[in-house]
Amino acid sequence: MNKFSLVTQIGMIAVAVAIVVLYIEPKITSIRQTQDLTSSYELETQNVSQVNESLKAKIAAIETIAPQDALALARYVPDTVDEIAVLKDISTVLEMQSINDFDLKYQGNNVGTEVEGQVASEFGSVTEHYFSVSFEAGYDQLKSVLAQLETNNYLLQVSNLKITDTKEGVLKADVSITTFSRLLVMEEINQ
Repeated sequence: MNKFSLVTQIGMIAVAVAIVVLYIEPKITSIRQTQDLTSSYELETQNVSQVNESLKAKIAAIETIAPQDALALARYVPDTVDEIAVLKDISTVLEMQSINDFDLKYQGNNVGTEVEGQVASEFGSVTEHYFSVSFEAGYDQLKSVLAQLETNNYLLQVSNLKITDTKEGVLKADVSITTFSRLLVMEEINQ
């Protein structure tokens, strides 16, 4: 007869099945999970590499700006707008033209609104700040006021101008003025 009886052979098969089910199958599952995790790490590493490359490109673009151009941009379109200083500048322009009776107001900005008012660029977004002024002046005074607003140290844009004739030689002007401030690039990178 055979050294291994039928019962021994069935017992060995049962032990082999138990080894496969209890040891090898969990190891295979663990290996699959490790492979899936490794694949997700590789994918995230590629995503991080793409973000790093994009960041390097933006930094390189910023570094190509000449220092005098960066200073001019910071002066012309500052990082923040001091509304009181702008109101003072506009009132000074009016007073220089002997216009002392005027109604000057700060109307707010577009920070809480949708993207409609924000101008996006590769260096950041621009926030608009709105001012309005109403006054009566002669034609030459009005021209001088607009010319002085145009030559200000920072950007003052006349976004709306309504002129009505009130008396002979006197015009009533309702002017909407917009100035701008930059949102820093680092704020956008952090978002």
